[in-house]
Amino acid sequence: MNFGILFLLFPMRRIYLFLFVTTFFLSSVATVLAKDNFFTDVLPSHKNFPALSSLRNDGVIQGFSNNTFEPDQKVKRSEALKVILLGSKIPIPEAPKRDPFPDVEKSAWFAPYVREAKSRGIINGTDTGNFEPERIINK
Repeated sequence: MNFGILFLLFPMRRIYLFLFVTTFFLSSVATVLAKDNFFTDVLPSHKNFPALSSLRNDGVIQGFSNNTFEPDQKVKRSEALKVILLGSKIPIPEAPKRDPFPDVEKSAWFAPYVREAKSRGIINGTDTGNFEPERIINK
């Protein structure tokens, strides 16, 4: 191929402009995808991607430290309660001064949510008087 003809047809400034515009476009697309795709295991094609993105942007969910969300994992009562309270924009106070239920230590990450939900009458606990934070929700 004769490169001299290319230089005549496409002067260097056109090539530089093309490369600049292409690079800018690709970096913009990558930035948007990176911003919206918070979780490596939830692709934009996932059926719950819009909802998960919205919840993440609102600070309701965070996912795991390895940037995954594990959307098919079962949800515990403690996790569901946190999502419900944060999604409802209910302010969460500091850690409780005493255990809200016998099976919820005040140092547990979910204790402030359990205490707030109990004080608002959102939860009452189980028949045994416990909260059972590790139990999987069924709905």
